Amino acid sequence: MDTKKLLIYGLIVIVVLSIVAYFIMGVRGVTALLKTIKNLVILTLLLGLAFYGVWYFFIRKERDDRVHLNAKRIIEQSITYSTPFLRDLYLSGDKNHPQVRLGRIIGYSRVMNAKGEQEDVFVFKKSSFPFSLFEESKALRVSPDDHTKLIGDVVVRGISLVKYGGFYYVNKDYLDYEKIDRTIITEVKRTLIFDMLSDWKNVTDLALGISPEHQKKLEKKDLLKIPSRTIQREEE
Repeated sequence: MDTKKLLIYGLIVIVVLSIVAYFIMGVRGVTALLKTIKNLVILTLLLGLAFYGVWYFFIRKERDDRVHLNAKRIIEQSITYSTPFLRDLYLSGDKNHPQVRLGRIIGYSRVMNAKGEQEDVFVFKKSSFPFSLFEESKALRVSPDDHTKLIGDVVVRGISLVKYGGFYYVNKDYLDYEKIDRTIITEVKRTLIFDMLSDWKNVTDLALGISPEHQKKLEKKDLLKIPSRTIQREEE
């Protein structure tokens, strides 16, 4: 059932209930019915928002793929530099396409792509507070020559966006392999290398057959304690 049919059926039910309430209690009955419906709608919205918040912050599982983690890392480093001088992010459009507001800028950083060119990363959210708390941060990567000055509202020159590897790009970069594909592949390789170095100790322990549980048992039994000189003299 689509949204339109659901709204139509809901309005029909409200009208029927209002007519019944009017014949039973008059105008007061209709007023009381509408007030009850309003309270139920507000209560349903609040409960839905509460359940969604619990799921979003405590139950939702983070995606475990390196492309997503690479994009998340760059988004986090951009949010760290949250300048108050940047406000909203816009897509310029052209004579046939209107200007579009993309959202509020909440982070910015400058990185280098595989072509050796500089790119500006704008992190933004379309929703306003408090709904922005439940919205995923989005990142747009664009050449410094393709947007206005870094103060106030920033306008990016383009008519639409394309998404690859967790990032948005302007439409003219759609088939730029070096700028998009090779850059993301290079960044993901770096992420993999650092992940391997971070996990090197665990991998070595597993290769030697030393599990964390076994290591804890050794520490508890104090099997690696070095005998003191006093004990050695008594044995002699």
